[in-house]
Amino acid sequence: MKVQPIWLPDTNRLSWMVLGDDFLPVRPILVFLKFQEDLGRSPYTIRTSAHHLKLYWEYLRDEGVDWREVDVALLAGFVSWLRTPQPGVASLGDLKPRRTDATINQILGVVHVYYDFHARLKNAPDLPLYRYLDMPYRHYKAYLHGIAKSGPAKGRVVSVDPEEKQVRTLTDGQVQQLLDACTRTRDKFLLALLFETGMRIGQALGLRHEDIKPEDNEVRIVPRDNNANGARAKTRSAYLVPGLPPSLMELYTD
Repeated sequence: MKVQPIWLPDTNRLSWMVLGDDFLPVRPILVFLKFQEDLGRSPYTIRTSAHHLKLYWEYLRDEGVDWREVDVALLAGFVSWLRTPQPGVASLGDLKPRRTDATINQILGVVHVYYDFHARLKNAPDLPLYRYLDMPYRHYKAYLHGIAKSGPAKGRVVSVDPEEKQVRTLTDGQVQQLLDACTRTRDKFLLALLFETGMRIGQALGLRHEDIKPEDNEVRIVPRDNNANGARAKTRSAYLVPGLPPSLMELYTD
């Protein structure tokens, strides 16, 4: 199976589809990805969904099961399949899982949304994918807890607990070492921009000259879906990043 990029002629935008072993589009996945496209999802979100559903389809192929005949037990077996370094190959020793639990949870999330979508269209059975629990003793308390009426919490039946990871950051000295190693002003400006503003790489690559005001030491982040390089700001509305150091604006003018 393969995830294939495609250009949509009506919108001139990049999208994705999943091809089966017969090199034909997998129609149930194609319909779901088209639904995401119609909602205006980022091409990268659609690409991620395509890759996750491709894995799920490979699992169903290995199990010899039609996607409409899946039950919760078989979906739970998908977790084990994702962890196995080489599905279908027996191992004599302990091997490191192929994917982390956080990644597996993301894949399961796409599969759940996929089945929710097709269940609403009556293309698939309404699987009991969620459970609703009263959790009065949980540590997290919502805003206005005890005042506003709250219902039971919704949780997925098939899920895994992601690992706790320590966020890795760079020290000021490490950032300066990277800046000193740059041989191009463009690269130095990009690294300094990310460090001083905290913006995403997609937001930085989507900037235009009109968004940068050197005289005011500020940058305006504007979400656009027509950038020539395909960059996406991952925000619904524009916002301002003020108070930037003059040294960053000097790098921009250079």
